[in-house]
Amino acid sequence: RPIPAGEVTARQVFTAGFGLLALGALAVAAVGRTPDGDPPWRAMASSAALAAAIVFYDAHHKTNPLSPLVMGLCRVLVVATASYAVADALPAAVAVAAAALLCHLIGLTYIAKQEHLDQLGRLWPLGFLGVPLLYGAQLAVTSPAAWAPWLLYVVLLVYAMRRLRRRRPGDVPHAVVTLIAAMAVLDALLLAGHGHHAAATFAVGAFVLTLALQRWVSGT
Repeated sequence: RPIPAGEVTARQVFTAGFGLLALGALAVAAVGRTPDGDPPWRAMASSAALAAAIVFYDAHHKTNPLSPLVMGLCRVLVVATASYAVADALPAAVAVAAAALLCHLIGLTYIAKQEHLDQLGRLWPLGFLGVPLLYGAQLAVTSPAAWAPWLLYVVLLVYAMRRLRRRRPGDVPHAVVTLIAAMAVLDALLLAGHGHHAAATFAVGAFVLTLALQRWVSGT
């Protein structure tokens, strides 16, 4: 941890963190436009809510039993902000995809909260991971291009669950980094299921890049 280690000061982290949040919100306001060319008020409000959710999670996640939901909402607000930057309303397909991402993040964040214990308590929160799995299968039935990312997503979930079930030293952290990388595969699945094949390929590339970079930047 760089602050306790003296590699960086708390003031520097505060300045960089809040500065980047402000730049992100300004970027949304600058580049986002509705189809009528009006300022993206919904996108700006969504980006402000995203920044607030990030700060709230950072400040309260350790003792907050609902922190997996807050982390999931951060991911949902990323999707909502991007959508509102180009549209007046949130399309139904985007809303459902965001809900699937929310469920993945709830399961992932619950596991990550137990990571320092290298064990898990209650297992029922992991059931949230089944929601994107079932929705992805439904998409693949109507869009065959989604079968490949769906199968990859299944493999990653099975691998992570086997680690959690075995619970040897290091298994929980390995499950966490696997599910972090799997977010890009879930993105690919959702994109392929709605016919965005080029973007889905890009998302799979992001998955591979995430795994590669985890060698130098820990996902835990």
